[in-house]
Amino acid sequence: TKEATCTEAGTQTRTCSCGEKETRGIRAKGHSFSAWKTTKEATCTEAGTQTRTCSCGEKETRGIRAKGHSFGAWKTTKEATTQSAGEKVRVCSICNTKETAKIAKLANTGAKDPNKDLYGNSIVTESQKEKAILAQTNDNDPTGSTFSLLQAKAKKTTKTSVKLTWKKIPGATAYVIYGNRCGKGRKYQKLVTVSGTSYTQKGLKKGTYYKYLVVATGSGKALATSKTIHAATTGGKVGNAKSVKVKKSKFTLKVGKTVKIKAKAVPKSKKLKVKKHRKLAYETSDPTVATVNKSGKIKAVGKGKCVVYVYAQNGVSKAIKVQVK
Repeated sequence: TKEATCTEAGTQTRTCSCGEKETRGIRAKGHSFSAWKTTKEATCTEAGTQTRTCSCGEKETRGIRAKGHSFGAWKTTKEATTQSAGEKVRVCSICNTKETAKIAKLANTGAKDPNKDLYGNSIVTESQKEKAILAQTNDNDPTGSTFSLLQAKAKKTTKTSVKLTWKKIPGATAYVIYGNRCGKGRKYQKLVTVSGTSYTQKGLKKGTYYKYLVVATGSGKALATSKTIHAATTGGKVGNAKSVKVKKSKFTLKVGKTVKIKAKAVPKSKKLKVKKHRKLAYETSDPTVATVNKSGKIKAVGKGKCVVYVYAQNGVSKAIKVQVK
């Protein structure tokens, strides 16, 4: 008596010879949709849509998730140097969108010989470096150590702790810290290996000098070794340098000319004695531009720019800009 549709029930009736009628419902058929058809293509960044239609004319729509970029391999468009960052680009194979990223400056570890750093020090394996450090019985700077690469220093000291910080080295995946109390015959101990650029040693004795080394490692090699950091905990009669003061922080020289740096370490407190484990020291960031000797005499070698660092025994330093014309 009433046909069922996709969404509405129908009815059926039957009649007895006596005239009595009986009625029952017919279940709604439900939609009979066709296959999904794409009405709007999805792109890398925008969603698309699909539609399907029932025989009754009813339509149903659903979204298609954005595909996301399909980038190819990075390609270097500008090589990184020790003076400036580089650049790399990758392109999406679907929509040709370009993505650009910086390449970090190269560390001055020597591009001419991958087995030596800029200062002519041989780059040894991590295990070789560790063996040499653990065998050292004095407070001197170990062979192959440099300041400018890591610029390690004692950032903060308390009665019972010393916080060390250093610069990140390109290619380094870990930093190994060695330390002990200062003093002849006291060998270094391996304290910890970290992935970041800071470490705090706790549980120390107040008013006592401690020595530290930071070694940057990567691919099984010791990429850079810091100069020895000598730092005193507070609460005693000894102290540390607060800063390094220089008379002039910028020089412009011609090739072959020299100039002498005038510098001094400024103590944190005049009441505390700073026991000298090492005098103020000097180091150039690029010896192909300018060199510097142990008394602070700079010599212009080749055209370019570099930085000469003056650093105290606890790692606080002053950077002097040098331009050679």
